[in-house]
Amino acid sequence: MYKRITIILLLAVIAVVAFPLAALADAIAEPNNSFYNRNRTDCVTLNRHFVANGSNGYVSGRNSPGARGETRRVNNGTDIYINATYNLAGVIWGVADFTAPLGWYLMDELLFVYDYIAFEEDNLTEFYTYSGEFDALYEVQNIALWRWPGTDVTPRMLEVSETSALYPDNIKHSLEITRTYRDEQGREWMFMPLKYAIGWICISDLENEKIPAFNVQAPKPWIPGERHLVQQGGASFPWLVVILVALLVVITIVLIWVFWYRKNKYIPKQ
Repeated sequence: MYKRITIILLLAVIAVVAFPLAALADAIAEPNNSFYNRNRTDCVTLNRHFVANGSNGYVSGRNSPGARGETRRVNNGTDIYINATYNLAGVIWGVADFTAPLGWYLMDELLFVYDYIAFEEDNLTEFYTYSGEFDALYEVQNIALWRWPGTDVTPRMLEVSETSALYPDNIKHSLEITRTYRDEQGREWMFMPLKYAIGWICISDLENEKIPAFNVQAPKPWIPGERHLVQQGGASFPWLVVILVALLVVITIVLIWVFWYRKNKYIPKQ
């Protein structure tokens, strides 16, 4: 009986602790670079999209900031996802890992791609809490997901279905009603932060993928500073993982002692 209880409790603890660990593993998404690993605490986490814009028609990637020889070239116009930046004597370098060959690139040779984070920074004071109805969510089969309200980028069409992850109730409860925006035409937009569907939807016209653009943003030079900084101190997530793992180990030891060691201790020897 005690053995069965112990196993059930251990499985419950593992499930509770493992879930945030799995979520953190996705959120960390750190580059596999030796310089970054050695200097993680001096890097600024970014996780934003850029495009190559070198004066010679390409940008050069290096194994570390300021390294002499280039290890790769990326043609202008290519999307580069910068995970973090590093300040080397006043010169900002960014490390990429996913959408471009792994390496460090001069941020002065990249153009920043406007996104939903930049839109929030530019329009935060205009956001309000939505007080309308959600009936339209249950009446449509598709929803246009925009990078930000007014963009000229073609939206991603999401299929709404009771048998899929994007069923109306899930969408309704995931929407951040405090991040509602009204454009000059009176349309209301709401931010949807689902991991697999992050962006803005027009709650006033959910299925319309032809809404005229009114906030076109071309890629522009990166300006380091207070704006556009998502998170500082790249080591915060790894330390949280260590704490959760240690917690799991301690709880496991305590449960084993309570339900196994104590039980055997008081069993009379034959």
